[in-house]
Amino acid sequence: MNYSSKEPVKTVVEYRVHPGREAEFEAWTRAVIDAASRSVGLEGSSVLTSSVRGAYFLLLRFASSEHLARWEALPELAKLEEKAREFTAHGNPQVREGLATWFTLPENRGKGDPPRWKMALVTWAAIYPQIALLWIATHELPIHPLLNQAFTSMICVASLNWAVMPFLTRKLHHWLVAR
Repeated sequence: MNYSSKEPVKTVVEYRVHPGREAEFEAWTRAVIDAASRSVGLEGSSVLTSSVRGAYFLLLRFASSEHLARWEALPELAKLEEKAREFTAHGNPQVREGLATWFTLPENRGKGDPPRWKMALVTWAAIYPQIALLWIATHELPIHPLLNQAFTSMICVASLNWAVMPFLTRKLHHWLVAR
């Protein structure tokens, strides 16, 4: 694929694991992540499950599109992808930059990302109330301020990833994608 971003990029691939082949898939994902970790530019990886039985998402974050392109060109990846065909069905990788990964609903993959200003506005609207409420609730606690900030930022990030952003993305979807 031809990417041009100098920013970090994420590639997301959905896999549908054939029933009874989950252990093979999990071993395969460890092999993919091990191989990716030997590739220059890998900044992180995750394997997420879905509420749909047998659906998994493999996310790899690279420092730039150049690093991602190098990873995709490796013969080792081609062999791993061929192996995955034995126990999965999967789609084409989706590449996202920046905040766009929070704003992509499964049913809209491949249809483009919302404008950056809308993503930034919704993210701010999600973060600000949490920060304000957490500050009110914790600013007078008898703990070191840096520990307090670490605790509150951990709560904020977790709630953004698993509750607030999925909720806002669904509720504001029509506005986000309107051009």
